[in-house]
Amino acid sequence: MLNSVIYIVIGAILTLSSNILLSESSKYQNSKVNPVLNTGRNSYFFIHLSDPQFYFTQMADDITDSCVVQINKLGAAFTIVAGDLGMMGYPSEWTDCKQSLDRLLNPYYVVPGNHDVFPYFSLAQYRDFWGPDYYSFTYDSCLFIALNSPLLEDTQLPDEHAKQDSFLFATLEQSDNYLHKFWFFHYPLYQSSPTEASSDGNVDRPQRDTLLKYLTDYDITAVLTGHTHSNIILNYGCTDLITGFSSCGTPLPAGYRIVKVYENGVESFPVVIYTNSGFEKGIDTVRDEKIVTPTISVENPVAGGADTILADSTVYFNMIIDSISYPGWSNLNYKWEFGDSNTSTARDTSHSYSDIGEYIITARAYNQQSVASYRFKIVVKQICVEESYPISNHQLSISNTTIGDTDNTKLISYYLPSAAFVNLCVYDITGRRVRELYKGQQDKGVHNITVSGLETGIYFVRLTVDKESVSTKITITIKD
Repeated sequence: MLNSVIYIVIGAILTLSSNILLSESSKYQNSKVNPVLNTGRNSYFFIHLSDPQFYFTQMADDITDSCVVQINKLGAAFTIVAGDLGMMGYPSEWTDCKQSLDRLLNPYYVVPGNHDVFPYFSLAQYRDFWGPDYYSFTYDSCLFIALNSPLLEDTQLPDEHAKQDSFLFATLEQSDNYLHKFWFFHYPLYQSSPTEASSDGNVDRPQRDTLLKYLTDYDITAVLTGHTHSNIILNYGCTDLITGFSSCGTPLPAGYRIVKVYENGVESFPVVIYTNSGFEKGIDTVRDEKIVTPTISVENPVAGGADTILADSTVYFNMIIDSISYPGWSNLNYKWEFGDSNTSTARDTSHSYSDIGEYIITARAYNQQSVASYRFKIVVKQICVEESYPISNHQLSISNTTIGDTDNTKLISYYLPSAAFVNLCVYDITGRRVRELYKGQQDKGVHNITVSGLETGIYFVRLTVDKESVSTKITITIKD
């Protein structure tokens, strides 16, 4: 009851000056904070701090101060703070919070939470104290977009809502050349399902649906949020959704998160600073080495680079986990996305690609606290031998002859030195598989298969037996 009275009094006071305060808000449209910071390192890490919420608990300031001391020892590139800087949006709360954050040796970036811009007409007050509530900055070829999540779904300030939406869309439209793209704001997009009902604990629909579409359309690496005071690890497509626990101490444990950024991936894990037993030591250093190392290998690589493989060949996917140095990385879940709509939840698995082209592979290892996500590009090619004569690898042989005088029907002949599992396919000149002639077990000896019904053009017939393959070229001419 007392809190309700306090909010009503605040609202009455601020309503008197709301028109004056809001008239200044437009000066922050499309603002950028420290727009370019670049160290040129191959990897780096930053801090994901959430909900310091000064004056919410007696320990809030002490825990945040302890986080700051340890962050300074680690040498993070910068710190992001995912909202709820104070309990009730009082300048006195923000002043104490800012004094603590100002002791960070490296830059920090804040966004508002619901406790910072409630009632909604205190938005201008937030801007006058902290600066812009949505903006972007870059670091080592990565783009970071900060948003005001209460404003994402606000219907009381439609003009401000529209301005932030326009800022986000315009920034994303110019984001093609960044290595990684991160969003950070207060509310999680969702806590369990992308279609869950709108609530105080997520971004309301339909705005959520638009943002989820942006994740895919603009290839967002991760979304970093707060609000729930607990660690939540989810993913939407190739985007990690990472919600951090609080540094205010309710509930326990409290602390911050490390986010390690590599050229082709990101790792994130929590560092506990305070528990029911008191303050914890935390960690002394953040190592450059990856905690999770995904590997991709093929038994018979082809020319074109390590990322080039042959169609229909077996590709092996593995994840190596440094659970000795990082014991918290245990009881992990795994997910491979092979880029062709197929997936696997095994840590070590294999896959093959029938069609040529480029594929983006995602490797993900995670539990309720931590996550590592990496992406790779592989190129699948069809290697064909452009000769019309029989081809042999000293065991297998294949040849073709024309049947009749129309030159559009071919007899494919091949010899098997022993009984084996056979795959015989036709590919066009671009390497696209157009027909599977045979797949199955066959006996030792000579086998003949007729090819007909193809359009005019040059094709290659490829015979694969176990891990060996041979090819022959055929030319189809359809006469009028």
